[in-house]
Amino acid sequence: MRVFKKDPADDSLEFVGEDQIDHTPRKEKLSLYIGNAFDIVAEHTLVDSKRSRRRVVETHKIELRNRKEEAITVFVDEKFPAWVNWWIEGETHKYEKRDAHTARFEVKIAADSTEIVQYTATQTW
Repeated sequence: MRVFKKDPADDSLEFVGEDQIDHTPRKEKLSLYIGNAFDIVAEHTLVDSKRSRRRVVETHKIELRNRKEEAITVFVDEKFPAWVNWWIEGETHKYEKRDAHTARFEVKIAADSTEIVQYTATQTW
């Protein structure tokens, strides 16, 4: 599958990217990977980490830089191991618990600006 985007300068179609898909049943969702956005940068930093016998508490910071000339929405998925209980506190942005392993932060970033997501995750087992 090839994806094209209309160029507002001259109304021509520009090639954006392509991906292959497998057989997909009717009315089912599919995902396409059409490339990386070179003008959006994510930088992850582990700010603090405390460990004890059956507990880990970590503070994470993700700096998101949007160098586009338009506002965007970025989804930050943080993954946790299958064998831990986890929860998040002190988050700068709301998150959604997508499944037993994934927290998703939806971050809106204005044109040519930076947004910082920070949170503290506690994991026990």
